[in-house]
Amino acid sequence: MSSADHRIPDGLEVVPSAGPEYVRHGDLEVYGGHLNEKGIGSTHLQEIEPQTHYRTRSLIQRPKFVIIAVIVLLAVVGIVVGAVVGTRTHSDASSAPTTPTGTSPPSAGSPTSTGSSSTSTSSSSDSLRANSALSVTGWASTTGYSIRLFYQGGDGKIRLSSFDSSSGAWDSPQVLDIGAKAGTPLGASSIAEPYYFGFTNDKSGFQVELFYLTEQNVLQEWALTDSASSNGSSSELGITLSATSQIVSYWPSVVYQSASGSLQEMVLQGSWNIKSTQNTAVPGSSLVEIPFSADYPDGGSQVFFQQNDGTLSSTVGNSSKGWATADQSLAKIPKGASIGAFAVQNKQQAPIVDKYLLYQDISGTIQLIWQDDASGFKGPTNPSSFLEADNGTSIACLTPMAWPGTTLIHGFVPTCRCYFQSHGALKEVWFNGGDWGTATTIPTT
Repeated sequence: MSSADHRIPDGLEVVPSAGPEYVRHGDLEVYGGHLNEKGIGSTHLQEIEPQTHYRTRSLIQRPKFVIIAVIVLLAVVGIVVGAVVGTRTHSDASSAPTTPTGTSPPSAGSPTSTGSSSTSTSSSSDSLRANSALSVTGWASTTGYSIRLFYQGGDGKIRLSSFDSSSGAWDSPQVLDIGAKAGTPLGASSIAEPYYFGFTNDKSGFQVELFYLTEQNVLQEWALTDSASSNGSSSELGITLSATSQIVSYWPSVVYQSASGSLQEMVLQGSWNIKSTQNTAVPGSSLVEIPFSADYPDGGSQVFFQQNDGTLSSTVGNSSKGWATADQSLAKIPKGASIGAFAVQNKQQAPIVDKYLLYQDISGTIQLIWQDDASGFKGPTNPSSFLEADNGTSIACLTPMAWPGTTLIHGFVPTCRCYFQSHGALKEVWFNGGDWGTATTIPTT
């Protein structure tokens, strides 16, 4: 595209920066097909079958002795049935397993640690698929923070739950009927409009990207704003992934697994470029991407994955400087085990980041390892807030977006949050640098 000035529908003139080009989608002027955060929800209506009414035959014209006989017979049957049902109910109650009860959520800013030592299994509902992929993105500023969480319902539709600190509550989920395959991986990230567009409008100033797969395992991009949503430009590339590939994104990077098993990075640099990370993961490996340095993107990304021998490893790099071959084994984990991670800037040594990595072990327990100095990763330990996580749950953790000219926020802010499923419910846990809070439930209906 030319470097001429661009205009958006409301007539504001956009002065392009020296960064990547703009791409037009219909009436929306967007950056690489990228809009903003909330998108357009659709209303899900459940049909209710009309009841059928049956007309009973009258006994009024029957002889009196017949009526008396029927009444006696019904009384006897009622006594027998009542006895049987009572016996069955008592027996079932005596043998039913007990379910651990949850704890009430703590007040914001005073996290506590609770939980039991058991894991659970999950069941699907229209609003939340059992062990759905989870992906979260968000941003923080001096005035507050925002969180955007994606997941899939049992009906196959993608949901978006939004939280803004200005309201202090989760919005009702928005339903995105975008043709994702059942069990699709999800990779979400955000864009800072002021940096990429060169102006600030009356919206939030951020755009949200979601990457997912079709039934044919073709990579798709969906971009969202407060008022509109659109197919992103990378959807036109027709990239086919491994059927078991996961997807992770920290803008402008997207990492996934090719059909050959190699880890590929797709990155927007004026146009979409695809390069190998020079690493191969076990089929279906979980993927996590965080900034390697608070000076992002120049400092590169760190991608965590599982190697073919089952070890949890990572690679560091970016598309312009190349990627390093994985050179460390962090833990031995079950094949396809869920992993999640977040990063915060180290308070003493900028732009070094502290890293917190979660994974689910063979018993279903979520373990934590972390690196907050030059001595390497510490742990593992198993925070009690995760002890009732469903076996096979996805784990998604939030690292607020950074972009050129900014750095990650220092210290443990309210955005240090992780998400998982427990007893079929969607849970959130906050980390304040010393303690994990009580797992609270996020509404999915």
